[in-house]
Amino acid sequence: MKLSEKAYVNRAASICYTVITAFLAVAYVLEFVKDARGIVYTILMLVLSLGPSVLCWILYKKESETNAIMYVMGIGFSILYAFAVISTNSNFTYTYIFPMMIAVTLFSSVKYSVIMCVMSIVVNAADIIYRVIADK
Repeated sequence: MKLSEKAYVNRAASICYTVITAFLAVAYVLEFVKDARGIVYTILMLVLSLGPSVLCWILYKKESETNAIMYVMGIGFSILYAFAVISTNSNFTYTYIFPMMIAVTLFSSVKYSVIMCVMSIVVNAADIIYRVIADK
């Protein structure tokens, strides 16, 4: 069966999103195994990373040409990213956004790409301000 362009984009974006969030989930499970993170934090990160990914696939199976996948990815990753950046001890968590910025280009929407970029800038700025105020 030949996919429409929209279905193809949704499938490719869902694959990209799943790979990105699966790697993050594995990383946080390894943090738990190393005893660097607690069980509650790890479970929360697993839900925030894998939950939207699973929802994207459910939406894709239901209707492969839906616009909802783009929004689930954007909102889901924004929440995950904000939580990860604000709750981490690492100065390199901001790098989580780079693969996602590449994945969102699949939708060929300048507006969507700008929203994702602005979200990452706001989250990073808030984190910097917090760290300066808290002297961390």
